[in-house]
Amino acid sequence: MKRTIRVTTVAVLLSAAALTAIVGMAWWRSRPEQEASLRRALRGDLLGCYALFGADGRRIDTTYYNASPIVRLDSAALAGTIDSLAGMWRQLAALDTLGMARRTTRGMWAPSWSADSLSDTIRVSFVNGFSGAEFVLAAPPGVDTLRGRAAEHWDFGPGTKRRGAAHAIRVPCPPWG
Repeated sequence: MKRTIRVTTVAVLLSAAALTAIVGMAWWRSRPEQEASLRRALRGDLLGCYALFGADGRRIDTTYYNASPIVRLDSAALAGTIDSLAGMWRQLAALDTLGMARRTTRGMWAPSWSADSLSDTIRVSFVNGFSGAEFVLAAPPGVDTLRGRAAEHWDFGPGTKRRGAAHAIRVPCPPWG
């Protein structure tokens, strides 16, 4: 009788341990880190070209350090940074007002962009590893004008200079840009 109780107890304990392991693995696969990967998921509707505008309503110019007035958001991951390996940053083509490719950015990083799909925002960065302009824009689905703010980041002095409101308007991409 005692042996039967022990065998039954062991079987129940092993079953409980197996069930705990299965539930634990299911939790592990659905842990909050999956939200982080969804946060950086590519939204295909955002791909294309945008003209960038500052707080004064005019197209941005050289007063926004390292920035270009038109950008082409690409789906390709930015190469060369640790964050790129996680798919956080994507390639961005910096174009001039005629839609021609701009000079290459000097510094450690090329212009790039990232999407936060959970809050429907994009971040367009011209920061080259030291200094540069950055735009954070609301990107709700189905909208061609993205609104937000601009700032410049510096590797000296105050660090960040807020440039105020900014917006981006979808424009046709030139075939050569």
